[in-house]
Amino acid sequence: MLAPSTTKAEPMPEISEPMPSPRASEPDAEPDVAEGPSDRQKQREAEIRSLTAELSGAKEQVAQLKAARAKDSEELAAERRCRKAIEEDAAKLRTRCRLHEQYATKLKNQKANLAKANDILERRLKEMRKGMNTSRNHRGQYSLDELAAQLAAAECIPLDRCSSDERAILKKKLLLKWHPDKQPSNEHSSFATCVLQEMQNCPAWQK
Repeated sequence: MLAPSTTKAEPMPEISEPMPSPRASEPDAEPDVAEGPSDRQKQREAEIRSLTAELSGAKEQVAQLKAARAKDSEELAAERRCRKAIEEDAAKLRTRCRLHEQYATKLKNQKANLAKANDILERRLKEMRKGMNTSRNHRGQYSLDELAAQLAAAECIPLDRCSSDERAILKKKLLLKWHPDKQPSNEHSSFATCVLQEMQNCPAWQK
C-alpha cells in the first residue's frame, strides 16, 4: 500500500474572464437615433412662423381698434358740432321770439292808443257837428273850406301826443280815410281832397 504524499497541491491560478463590452453583450439592441440639427431648425422655424402669424393678427386687431376709435372720435366731434349749431339756432330763435313778443306788445299799445284817439276824434267831431248845426241856425251855413280846415285840425290833434312810429301809423290811416278814391261820390271826393290839403298844412302833420 502506497503511503500518501505529503506534498501539498498548488492551487490552480484563477483566470479572470474579460468583461464583455456593452455593444458585444447586446448584439441585438438598436442604437438610439439622436435628433439631427435639421429637425430642431424646422421646429424653431414653425414656432417663429406661428408667432409671426399671431403678431400679424394682433397688429391687424390694433389697427382695426385704432380705426374704430378714430371713427368714433370723428362721429363724436361731428355730433358735438351739430349740437352746438342747434343750440346756437335755438338761442337765436329765442331771441327772435322775445323781440316779436316785444313788438307785438308795442303794437297792442299803439292800437289801444289809436283806439282812444279815434274815440276822442269821434266825440269832437260830434261836438263840432252839433256846434256847426247851432252856428247854422245863427249865422248860416259854413263854407266847405272852413269845414275842411276844422276837420283837418281835429284829425291832427292826436299827432301831437304820438311817438314817431305811432305818428306814421296814424298818418297812414288818415290818408286812407280821406283819400278821394275812397269816397262814395264826386262831392265827397272834392271835400276829402280839401281835408287832406288842410291836414298836410297843419303844424302837427309837418313834424
